[in-house]
Amino acid sequence: SSNSGNDGDDEGNDKAPELAEPYPIRDSNRLVEEYMLLANYLVAQRLLERTGGLALVRMHPPPLQRGLANVVEIAREASGYLIDPSTSRSLQSSLSRLGRTCDDELVLQC
Repeated sequence: SSNSGNDGDDEGNDKAPELAEPYPIRDSNRLVEEYMLLANYLVAQRLLERTGGLALVRMHPPPLQRGLANVVEIAREASGYLIDPSTSRSLQSSLSRLGRTCDDELVLQC
């Protein structure tokens, strides 16, 4: 690995990735994720205690349709798996089912 500031993907001049590899999820990743979830829970608990349930909530923007379409297409082409992105509920249901039934590491990393 060089110190060129590369994020792991080899890119050409058009900025399109030339290489995509699964990222191994280690115990350290899971530990950090658990602490982030705990921190979110504790902040929410503190807000409820101190503000009487009134607080500003940051809402994430909806997913970019192009990116979402790419994920749907990758899953379909790689494993024949159909993801329904029509609503947030159907998307979550599809992704949960994919996580339980798909064994293609590249698809699961998308």
